[in-house]
Amino acid sequence: VPCILAFCRFLILEPGTRRAAEALSELQNLLMAGGEKTADSVIKVNVNYTEDNPEGDFTAINLMIGLYGASRLNEENKDKHPIEQIYDALDGIFGMMNSTASGEERSGLAWKYYAPYFNEMYNRELVRPFVYYIFQLSDDPIIQSWLTENEEKVNEFLEWSNSYRFPIGALQ
Repeated sequence: VPCILAFCRFLILEPGTRRAAEALSELQNLLMAGGEKTADSVIKVNVNYTEDNPEGDFTAINLMIGLYGASRLNEENKDKHPIEQIYDALDGIFGMMNSTASGEERSGLAWKYYAPYFNEMYNRELVRPFVYYIFQLSDDPIIQSWLTENEEKVNEFLEWSNSYRFPIGALQ
């Protein structure tokens, strides 16, 4: 989860470079690697579980990532566009992070620095423009069409993101 959050933040800051293309590929691998279909058509869910993670407890979110990765193999999702699968996964991750972030003290850079940003993005319903924005270099006509038709939403996302004040104390 901390890697996913770091890649997402990087892609906002540098969406149009060769390094961004590599980061986007890694992000997709992390989001969609949670499942595999065996020879007998059984879908297995893979969950990344690390006890004593210095970044904090992400067990529930890691389970959800595994389920999203496996869900892309379901018959009902076979025709869903990959950008929508990525949106579903990130919206789910940010939503779960948002609901689990309150109520107890969280430690680690991912919870203290990245989580508040992505929680607010989720609460403002800006996850979809974020997802399409980070894919702006794609030559996929569906992505390009969405970006053209939703320029106002993308600008709203960028204005919010550019004015967001990160909690500086989280870096200490």
